[in-house]
Order: sequence, then structure tokens, then C-alpha cells
Amino acid sequence: MAKLVIQTGKLAGKQLAIPSKEVLIGRDEGCYIRMGSPDISRKHCSLRATPEGIRVADLGSANGTWVNDVQIVGPTILKPGDLLRVGPALFQVDGPKPPPIPDADIADWLTDGDSKTGMTSDEDTAIHKASPAAVATVAAPAPRPLQPPQPARLKRVFKTIAEEAQYIIALYQEQKALEAEQGQGQP
Repeated sequence: MAKLVIQTGKLAGKQLAIPSKEVLIGRDEGCYIRMGSPDISRKHCSLRATPEGIRVADLGSANGTWVNDVQIVGPTILKPGDLLRVGPALFQVDGPKPPPIPDADIADWLTDGDSKTGMTSDEDTAIHKASPAAVATVAAPAPRPLQPPQPARLKRVFKTIAEEAQYIIALYQEQKALEAEQGQGQP
């Protein structure tokens, strides 16, 4: 059974078992995890244990639900070691933490998008001018493979570089998980 370890308050260190049915965190009397803080909405977020990890979804709360100090915008899978912040309460997913991602892997992933321009990671800026004839002969891009619908991405404003780095790492992990899923479905 999936477990969250309370990191704050008088119950710090205690474990909460998350059942496979959906449970709510909030101030409402019907919530599985009930907290009285005014920073927590009546029905703040939902949790459900799945084979992939604990799925958390914000329920339109006023202050948002945060995973590893990044506000979530859609359902998110929590892995062992992840931190979940709901108002002033902080929880950590129980279990061994995954190994850290080497910085080189993230840097390579971030520079993959430059293949269109031929820029290397050492270049800062490039301006390419093409003749009208060259522009007319450019082939249409190949169709992209179908991907599951993604939640709308909101413009992010980061308070610190560390917060932005954590967001980039989370995007990298999502992309690698999607690539792994697509690789398993192919013969």
C-alpha cells in the first residue's frame, strides 16, 4: 500500500496509508485527510494509489497543490521521495528515492530542440538568411506521432533558479517516461 510520511507539524514522521480508492485532502468533514488550515481549501486535492505511484490532482484549490516545489496543473504521479505540499502541510512519498539524473543527460535533452538550426550547445545566437527560392523548396515537416492529450500548460513564473531547475527535471522525467511507454507498445 502506498504511504505518505508527514514532514511538518506535531505528526511529523507518521505515515499515512493511501488506499486504492480516491481520497480527498481538505478542510471538509468528508475528507480522508482533514486539516484545519485556512490555506487549505475545503476539497483541496485528491489522491489515489495506482501501480505507477500515487496520483494527485488539484481540485481547483485557492492556493494550489505543489509537487517538489512546482505547482501542478493536472493529475500528477508521485514517485518515492517526491514531496507533496498542500497549504502548510508537507508530505513525502515513502520508498527509496530514484537515482539522480546526471546533469549531462538533462543538458543533452534541453539542446535536442536545436537540431533544426544546426546550432551546437556552445553557440548562443544564430541568424540564418535563406533566399526565397530556398524557402520555397523546404519540405513539410514529417507528421508527429500521436500522443496522449496533455493538460494545458500555463505560463510559469519561477521564484528561484532552483524552482525552475526542478521544473525542467520534472519535464525531462515526463518525456523519458513517455518515450519508455511508446517503446514498450512497439514490436
